[in-house]
Amino acid sequence: INDAGLIVWCPASQRNGAGMLYGHGLAAAGLDPARLLIVDTPNPSRRLAALDDILRTEGLAAVVMEYDGVQKSADYWMRLARRAQLAAEDSGTTAFLLGAPISVAGFETAWQIKPAADLDRWSHSALVQRSVWDLTLQRARGGRPHKCRVGWQAGLGRLQACDHNIMANGKPVQAELPIADLSANHLSASQWPAQALAR
Repeated sequence: INDAGLIVWCPASQRNGAGMLYGHGLAAAGLDPARLLIVDTPNPSRRLAALDDILRTEGLAAVVMEYDGVQKSADYWMRLARRAQLAAEDSGTTAFLLGAPISVAGFETAWQIKPAADLDRWSHSALVQRSVWDLTLQRARGGRPHKCRVGWQAGLGRLQACDHNIMANGKPVQAELPIADLSANHLSASQWPAQALAR
């Protein structure tokens, strides 16, 4: 990912202002709001149709596209995925599609990201005042499914694995995810913590 480029965010249109990005929150998470270009269109089909054009733009760090309320055939999603993949390969820009799960191949990975249960967060003092998520890699081309829990360390600008199943002296063991290395463009399975691969 280009660390200096703009991030194009195409938000969902049917939220009536709820869930919009908040500049101070982005800054607290380590993202300069000045790098964010919000492209707002009320028509989700037009938004998706513009995806490959946006991806072909040189110098972008990433494109985030929300696909709210779009009911399309599996064939439509396959064509969209192929066009987006070709455009992303040409420009070197990473794309993220956010929305309800769709059962279609063609995308490199499919993730489910949801907030971790509050009980787990409050059971360990180091996780208080952090955003904690349960991540599920549902599909990966040439890979296998995986689940983990991560917490965002805003002060350090990195994610940290939070494995509550592995205990040491009655406390959860945490292992830093290699994703914290912002200079790395990819993450191989050999870099994951051993307990993450053992599942």
